[in-house]
Amino acid sequence: LNRDREQSKMDLNDYHRGGVDIDNDGDYALPNIFGRASDSDSDVEDLIEARLSEFNSKNELEGSDDDSKGPQLGFSSSISESLSIYILENKQKGIGFQLWPAAIAMCTFFDKLIAESSRELFVGKKMLELGAGTGLVGMYAAALGAQVTLTDLEAVLGNLEANVELNPVVKTNGSIDVKALCWGEDQMKYTKGAYDVVLVADGIYWEFLFEPLLQTLIALASTDTVVYVAQLRRRKLENRFFRRAAKYFTVTSVFDLPMKGLKRSVNIYEFKALK
Repeated sequence: LNRDREQSKMDLNDYHRGGVDIDNDGDYALPNIFGRASDSDSDVEDLIEARLSEFNSKNELEGSDDDSKGPQLGFSSSISESLSIYILENKQKGIGFQLWPAAIAMCTFFDKLIAESSRELFVGKKMLELGAGTGLVGMYAAALGAQVTLTDLEAVLGNLEANVELNPVVKTNGSIDVKALCWGEDQMKYTKGAYDVVLVADGIYWEFLFEPLLQTLIALASTDTVVYVAQLRRRKLENRFFRRAAKYFTVTSVFDLPMKGLKRSVNIYEFKALK
């Protein structure tokens, strides 16, 4: 057991150094692989295409092939023309320093929720993002008025903090904090039910992290907590996580974005703790 724990820590270090081989068959080509939404999502089809087109155009101008590039557009809101989030990323440092399609999908989902409800929907909501990476999802939630805590491993926090400073709007419209949280170890430092919403974007990949992530979600979520999990479905292996999660949560698919040229989608699930 101790040997397995030490191996897991080594794997986590590789995760952030970029030492783990990354699949380059299109899964990780960033948001330009998003395709048209299904007919049921036709109401957001145009805004998805517009947001991703704007993202790609901006990055082409700034030299998207340079791993050490400066600030780039992460997401541009469809509900406010003046609201955009910028990020710093460096692929050479590992996947915790990169922007992934599920983050774009989650932000698009936020716009959809607001369009169907109220611009005030996020105002004052306490949210925590697990495995925040570049912090795009949590920062956008803060820009919409939420009180957000971004969490990830210590190695990622410097870049997270830099991205927060890059976007003053996240503190003007809401509030934001950056903290370390190692899944399966640090979750007991947080009070169960202290957050209205817990966010996970593209956090389900290596099987050795399935149980630590689930333990963390169980520790954080009360029956009043909403957990949103956005995931680019890459492998059938991920089904094991969702089957396991269903023992502790109701799991409902609430949003789906098919991927252009791939038989894969970014799916967003709502988890609610069982009573």
